[in-house]
Amino acid sequence: MRLFISILLCTAMLLQVMSKTIIASEFALNEKFISETFCENKAKPMMHCNGKCYLKKEMNADEKRQAPVNSLLKEKFEIQFFKEIIPADFSVFVTSQPVQSTLFSETITGFDCGIFHPPSFS
Repeated sequence: MRLFISILLCTAMLLQVMSKTIIASEFALNEKFISETFCENKAKPMMHCNGKCYLKKEMNADEKRQAPVNSLLKEKFEIQFFKEIIPADFSVFVTSQPVQSTLFSETITGFDCGIFHPPSFS
């Protein structure tokens, strides 16, 4: 049972990843049928479309189907990445001394602009 489920999941992932390849190969195998049946430019043979309009439409539809999934995965990755990088306690960076900004005439408080020197063991 585990083997069947793992093969099924691997097949589903491969189909999703290779969706554009599958669409293009289906078009290449059935190009004549698609150009006769689904082509929007049948009345204009000088354009030499031969069903490429249908292929473009299918590729755009596949892109729209996968766009929400890709954006969610990217957002999840970014959130997880920044949770690991940024420490939960920001008190390491905050000092009580005000820092004078050279670009602006106002004083910025809370951040130390000094150079960090590691402790010496002598």
